[in-house]
Amino acid sequence: MEKYYVKYGDFIYGVESRKVSVVKDISEVDDWRIPHDFTYEMSFENVLKCAKGLVDIINNAIHFKEKKNYEYASREFEKAANLLENIGDKKRAMDYYAYAAIMKENSEKWRSISYLWYKASGKMEDTKVYTDFNSLRHSYPTISIERWRSFEDKEKIGRAIQYAAYSEDNFGGPTDSYWLYEEAVQAYKSAGKYGRMIECLISATNRYVKQYNKVSDKLVTLWKEVLQNKDMHQSYEKLIILAFDEIYKNMNLNKSENANFFFIESKKMQVKVNFKEHHYLRGIKEWLDGLLSDFGTNMLKMIIQVVIIVIGVFPSIFMWLNSHLAYQNAVICSINNFLGIEHISSINKKLYFAGVAETLYSYFILVVISTYVINRVVKDMS
Repeated sequence: MEKYYVKYGDFIYGVESRKVSVVKDISEVDDWRIPHDFTYEMSFENVLKCAKGLVDIINNAIHFKEKKNYEYASREFEKAANLLENIGDKKRAMDYYAYAAIMKENSEKWRSISYLWYKASGKMEDTKVYTDFNSLRHSYPTISIERWRSFEDKEKIGRAIQYAAYSEDNFGGPTDSYWLYEEAVQAYKSAGKYGRMIECLISATNRYVKQYNKVSDKLVTLWKEVLQNKDMHQSYEKLIILAFDEIYKNMNLNKSENANFFFIESKKMQVKVNFKEHHYLRGIKEWLDGLLSDFGTNMLKMIIQVVIIVIGVFPSIFMWLNSHLAYQNAVICSINNFLGIEHISSINKKLYFAGVAETLYSYFILVVISTYVINRVVKDMS
């Protein structure tokens, strides 16, 4: 079946019976892309009516923008977005909701900015849950229209949701915007923008902690995915360490579940950073700390390992270096050496150095225990 198109601005729509061109280049977009075929969705008269109406609305929006009347410019851009949404052109409606939000930000108005950003992400089917949010004030624009146009479509979705959340919680707003940041995380992940994905995941976690004094299983799962994917986190390790330390602090003050997860993962990442920056002694110390006691969070694990090493490993080494030494005597010798009651004689040089190694091990365990005790005292005092 033969098809014709109505064209206006950077929009082209198909019609069935007559060819009409309504041209108004307002976006300086060279690529017309693939036009949506409305042949079986709308009558020609309705398509033409919408085309002419949209041109007038966009002309008004540009006029108000040039006059720096941002409130009216936002209103006109939103009208254009609503019209595009109503005729089914969701893709371009998203951009025009973004333009409306940008103009609204310039006028420093209330929480409707966030609503417009949310619509700009393409969430047009059901925004009922969103309309229950409280209002707050914005103080400066997030972005310009020109900058917005430079983003790829997938990144636009992530930014739109992130800006919606930003407008909700900035300057002391409500903390239940975590769910918006969670949506932004998924959008940025799809776009391959891992830096912004991690930024939004940090924001979602912090706001969830403030709201509920814990972290949801969904957020923990998202973090595990990030930590297991080197491409996602390798350029943002220090940022994650700082974020995890802050999250752990906020959770620990409220005796929250999952607090140890962020503490342990922060320490693990710090070990990697230490080795990467050639701080080998510090890296080895923290690696051993993690191996023996999960960085001081699992004392039972450390005690079991200490018992095995003191009555198993070192006595076996002593017996291997001195064939005349019975197991019972080797155990007593190891325990006394570990506790500092009696050190091994230097007559047998190899046995002596093995004893020194056990003594150093005992010092390390003492440091781990002291750190654990201090952390517990500080936690109880807070």
